[in-house]
Amino acid sequence: MRLRLGVGALLLIWLLLGHLSAQAQFRKTPWPKRAPTPALDFLATPSTPPTPSKPLVPAPRGVPILLNFWATWCEPCKQEMPSLDVLADWQGADRLRVVAVDVRESSGRAERFMADRNLHLHVLQDPDALIAKRFGVSLYPTTLLIDARGRARWKIEGPVDWSSAEAQGWIDTLDVP
Repeated sequence: MRLRLGVGALLLIWLLLGHLSAQAQFRKTPWPKRAPTPALDFLATPSTPPTPSKPLVPAPRGVPILLNFWATWCEPCKQEMPSLDVLADWQGADRLRVVAVDVRESSGRAERFMADRNLHLHVLQDPDALIAKRFGVSLYPTTLLIDARGRARWKIEGPVDWSSAEAQGWIDTLDVP
């Protein structure tokens, strides 16, 4: 009898852990109200040179920005990239500026990763993690959602399915002037 309770308890724990692992694996927190948004001056010239298929898209005023901090060695980052690419295409640069900030890697590595997967995100190199430090990023992937006025609104740590209705709801709130 005692053995059955042990097995039953283990089964219950296993089922609960399985259910929890199927849930979202990210943590979304508001940007502190009194904390200023770090300067976005680095967006003026991305380090990945523009090409005919991926022209330089300047950060237009009044357009929300999604900054995604990632690296090619980060498995959750790599899994998140396709949905970010779809989001960028679907929204268009006039509605949302999506920038992938590749941290502590060479540009060649990120370029190969994007080309091998036919992704078209704008990549900004952060080889010394200076931009990541500016935004307090220490976990990858981390995404910052910045509203149309240039204020950071949300910090999301962990991978997100950017094609989900929940993520779309977050993006929609960034347009509010």
